Amino acid sequence: MQAPLSGVVATLTGFGLPLDLAELYHEMLGAFSSGLIRWEEGHRRIEGTTPFEQVLGGLLGASAKQ
Repeated sequence: MQAPLSGVVATLTGFGLPLDLAELYHEMLGAFSSGLIRWEEGHRRIEGTTPFEQVLGGLLGASAKQ
């Protein structure tokens, strides 16, 4: 699922990121979407062994305790 690029800045600033940083993320994501930045074949890929759900659960649990 892809979210509209137009909502990136508002979403990130809504999460507390400074406007200038949110705008840089917007620019970077736009470059990925347009293909200006892309994965180059031939590089090694290392995958983690910890399931995403476990990492996310730990992060959400840690933020709830603060």
